[in-house]
Amino acid sequence: MITNSHLTGIMILNEKVKDVLLLKLPDFFYPEIELSISSLEGKVVIKQILSNVYESLIKVKTESLEKGTYIIQMASKGKFIAKSFEKE
Repeated sequence: MITNSHLTGIMILNEKVKDVLLLKLPDFFYPEIELSISSLEGKVVIKQILSNVYESLIKVKTESLEKGTYIIQMASKGKFIAKSFEKE
């Protein structure tokens, strides 16, 4: 995990996910966040670019994902973080 970055403060609010993954960001402005969700095999199953993010709560729709463990990766301003979550 990276240090000295606003991205380190990102929290997954529901690690057992049904249809929506809830992410809490620190209260900062992000001009752009690259977000991707990958299977444990490394296949990217969701990829989004979020622009002008002012809100501290982000909702990512996950209803298209099958049950299993996934890795969410986020990058902004040259910083990167990855976390895992479980899709029910």
